[in-house]
Amino acid sequence: MDDKLADYRRKKAKQFEKTKLTTSSFGSGSSSSSSFLNYLPFYPLICKILNHLASTDSAQYIAHKWRKVPLFGRVNVLYWVLWALGYLIALEIEFGIVYLISSMIGLIFLNLGTKKEGEISAYSVFNPGCRRLEGTFSSDDFEKNVLHRH
Repeated sequence: MDDKLADYRRKKAKQFEKTKLTTSSFGSGSSSSSSFLNYLPFYPLICKILNHLASTDSAQYIAHKWRKVPLFGRVNVLYWVLWALGYLIALEIEFGIVYLISSMIGLIFLNLGTKKEGEISAYSVFNPGCRRLEGTFSSDDFEKNVLHRH
């Protein structure tokens, strides 16, 4: 009985070492070392698949081309990674939806843009003297053209 137990333990130790070696490039062999890895089901299987995909010729070619891109070309990637880390932290403290909604509102305000010198708005109330854009069809034009009022 002791021989069977020792044999079983040796097999499990080899299996553990094999799993540890195959998952080493995408994380440590045990999922208890990091709390967010506990949320990933089938973590060792996912690591094996990612390792296999990363070792393909097309992935190596893409990685080689990616390394040639200058650092300023990857700044947007850094922003996305930082946002995702913030989102994971917000999920951890159960504030994920607030983080997501505030991110969306911030994105809207960041993309509003600025008005250049001398540029007029499409909304006449924001322009000096309520000046309209040329070619704008307003209610005054409608009354003048369709109802024949002067």
